[in-house]
This record gives sequence, structure tokens and C-alpha cells, in this order.
Amino acid sequence: MDPFDLPDWLGTEQVTWAATSALTSGPLVKGVLEGPAGQREPLDLLACDAAYPKPLLADDERRQAHQAWQFGEVLLIAYDKRPTAAMPGSRFDANDACEVIRRVAKAVGASPAHFTVAIALDSSLAVAGRAGHSGRKAGRSQFSLRAAEAVEAPTSAGRVSRRCLTR
Repeated sequence: MDPFDLPDWLGTEQVTWAATSALTSGPLVKGVLEGPAGQREPLDLLACDAAYPKPLLADDERRQAHQAWQFGEVLLIAYDKRPTAAMPGSRFDANDACEVIRRVAKAVGASPAHFTVAIALDSSLAVAGRAGHSGRKAGRSQFSLRAAEAVEAPTSAGRVSRRCLTR
């Protein structure tokens, strides 16, 4: 998949990537890119080295993901008929998610500062709110991550707002 197959607004608008599955759900994290005018584009994250019970990617695609990562890029593929950003590894943490989305921003020609990553901290999550805002639904913890800076700040109700480091 070519980054130019993605909608143009990703390179010109404020964008939030919101996880629709928990980071701990496995090597595939479902998500959606959201624009300020309600635009939505699915984008999943895939840790391409997960191989149990079976490899997620063919050896050639895995090699391409590693090569792209080595050069500061991310491999965009169609996985289960959805746009997916593949990175080396077998699972995700918050920093990995931020780094993948930072590289997606770079791929579409946008500044990483225009991208926010919203992640729910448990598996019974709801999609986060707009860019730069932490949301809270009953019984669910969630925090937002800006793909441009590194800062941690506790907020009310025990949430943590965290911004990720870029290179």
C-alpha cells in the first residue's frame, strides 16, 4: 500500500489515531484516524514478528517491514483488507504506537505535531475524543499521546497524559 492511497486530509489536518482495541490485545491493534471535520480512515498497527500460532506476515513482507523501520519509515500494507502500519516486534506498548504513528505522519508528508495518539488502558474501551483531549467513560481509563514531544503529567481521576518522543 502506498501512503498516497490514504486520504489527502491526513497530510493537512489535525489527526487523531484512536485505538479501537487495547494495546495488550496482541500483535494487531485496531484503530482509526480521525480528522476535525469528522473524517475517518481505518488504520491498524501490526507487530510483524509475532509468529504463534502462525506467522502474521510472509517472510518477504516481514523483511520489508524491518527494512523500512531501519530507515526511519514504516511499511503500510493491507492486512485483513484494512490499511495497516507494520513494525518489527511481537507486541505494542504506548511508545511503539506513538513511533508508528509518527512514521505514518512522515509518510503522508505531515508534521508529527499534527498527530495525536489516543489509547484506552483496558480492553473494554471506547474510542477517544478529539486531538489533544483525554476522554473518560465510566469504568474506562484512557490517555492521549502527542506524536511530537516527551512529557508525562498526571491528571484528575488518575489518568496520565503522555506525549511521546520523536527522533
